[in-house]
Amino acid sequence: MSGRFAMSCVWFFCLGGLGLFFPYFSLYLRENAGLSGSQVGVVLAMIPLVGTLAQPLWGQLADRTGARARVLALLGLGAATGYLALGHAQGFAVLVLATLWLALFSTAIVPAATSVTFALARGDRVRAFGRMACGERSVSSRWWSASRASSTACKRRAASSRAARALRSPGST
Repeated sequence: MSGRFAMSCVWFFCLGGLGLFFPYFSLYLRENAGLSGSQVGVVLAMIPLVGTLAQPLWGQLADRTGARARVLALLGLGAATGYLALGHAQGFAVLVLATLWLALFSTAIVPAATSVTFALARGDRVRAFGRMACGERSVSSRWWSASRASSTACKRRAASSRAARALRSPGST
C-alpha cells in the first residue's frame, strides 16, 4: 500500500470517526450514562484541557525521534483503546478517566496526520492544496456571509507561508 493511499485512509477513517462520535457524545453522556448537565460539562471539558497539554508533547516526541508515522500509529492505537474504554465505562469517575485517556491520544491525531501528509506530499502540491482550501473557505464563507474573515485569514496564511519560505532559503533577503 502506498503512503499516500494509507494517509487517505487515515484521514477518511479518523475524520469520519470523529464526525460520528463527537456530535453524539454529549447526548450519550446525558441520556444513556445518566449524567447531570454539570457532569456532562466536566467530561466534555477534559478533551480540550488534555489536548492543550498532550498535543505539544506528542509533537515534540515525533519531531525529536523523526518517527512521525510511528507516533501517528501509536496515537491511533491509543485512541482506539480510549474509544473501547468509553464503551465499557460506567459511572462519572470512570467516564472522566476514559475521556482523559481518549483525549490524551485523539487530540493529537490530526496534527500528527498533517505532519505525515506534508512529508509525503512535497513541493508545489502542498501549496496547491493550501490554496484550494483557502479558495474553498473563501467561496463557502461568502456563501455564509463571512467572507471578510476568511479572506483575511487566507492572506495572513499566505504571508506567513512566504515569510517561512524566505527564512528557509539561504541568501534571500
